[in-house]
Amino acid sequence: MLVSIIIRSYNHARYIAQAINSVLDQSWPEIDFIVIDDASTDSSAEVIERILAERGGFRFIRRQQSKGLISS
Repeated sequence: MLVSIIIRSYNHARYIAQAINSVLDQSWPEIDFIVIDDASTDSSAEVIERILAERGGFRFIRRQQSKGLISS
């Protein structure tokens, strides 16, 4: 059974690495994992890109303009 996980980040540079790594460390074999950065003005996107380059395992969507929680 496929499990879909979406993490939406907006200026969460301090916490996003822990959230992403927590999902990547799970043992469930079938995960569709998406991380969305909603036009953060801190270093969130850079942190996410670094983890993606190092570990892979998820899709990253980086928005240029904030769309808000519901739109994400």
